[in-house]
Amino acid sequence: VGYWCVIGVSLRYFNILDESVEDFKKAISIDINLGVAYTQRGFVYKLREELENMFEDLRVGIELGENDSLTYFYMGYYYIKENFNISKAFIEKSLKINSELPESYYYLGLIYDKIDKLDEAKEMMNLCIKLDPNHHLAYYYRARINLFTNYKLAIADFNKAIEIYPSNLIYYTTLAQLYIKVEDFLEATAVYNQN
Repeated sequence: VGYWCVIGVSLRYFNILDESVEDFKKAISIDINLGVAYTQRGFVYKLREELENMFEDLRVGIELGENDSLTYFYMGYYYIKENFNISKAFIEKSLKINSELPESYYYLGLIYDKIDKLDEAKEMMNLCIKLDPNHHLAYYYRARINLFTNYKLAIADFNKAIEIYPSNLIYYTTLAQLYIKVEDFLEATAVYNQN
């Protein structure tokens, strides 16, 4: 049984997803109570953007005793569009298991932003950036939060997001709009000309 799980995980790392799913199915057919096979197959379903299949496998994995941070993170990811409270609970559980997951802090920040808890949202983005200094999305969302309180910090964060991921046109557009808002038209023009 372990053999099929190891092969399935290896194939997932090489992005050979269909064969990976088949190997996890083989493992489950040998031992229907092997929670790790369900959660690992759920991770493959996430990569294939089959979120309903991912959710079902992760749910079964948890019922069978799987208790890893990524499982709870992806459950939170699944719920983020339909129920912030459930999503938040799962992501917080992922952080109790492993407090070193930048994506968990990032998504918690998004949730806090959506429920208008901007101080908490900013703190989550700070923690994400501390763990992953190249997380351009965290800089972008922290910049959006800073728009309400500190233009200089917002500009610095937008510039950092652009530095890390220069092909994202939204970053340039948002930064240029900020420069227009503070009536720095030369900088706004310079940013528009960069993209």
